[in-house]
Amino acid sequence: MDSTVSGFAPRASRFFILLAIFIIQAAAQSPPGAPIITAPQTIKRNDQITLTCTVKGGSPPPSVKWLRDDIVIDETFTTTQSSDGPIVVNTYSFVADDEEHLEVFECQSDNGVLQNPLSRTIFVEVWSKYA
Repeated sequence: MDSTVSGFAPRASRFFILLAIFIIQAAAQSPPGAPIITAPQTIKRNDQITLTCTVKGGSPPPSVKWLRDDIVIDETFTTTQSSDGPIVVNTYSFVADDEEHLEVFECQSDNGVLQNPLSRTIFVEVWSKYA
């Protein structure tokens, strides 16, 4: 019976060590802030447009992507560190045309902590220069 007890203790210790590591890792994770979109207020046909999505915070740092009609159009982003945590930025550029008129662009951020990505949308109206 003593051998069973002594054989059990190392397994129990390993279990509690793994549990402690999991808890520490989970505690170190935090969701990112909500996406912030910056864009020109007036968009004219043939203008070069840049939509910028900025997400602050999150551990691990989030990925940030742009979608249009639920299709990913840009997954590139840069991450910089600040005293408040990571700042992740994705800029998407295009030449405004009739195809972008009345379109909704969505920025999503995700780092796996939340059940669903955080998102923000922007509605684009493209004006004719002659209207």
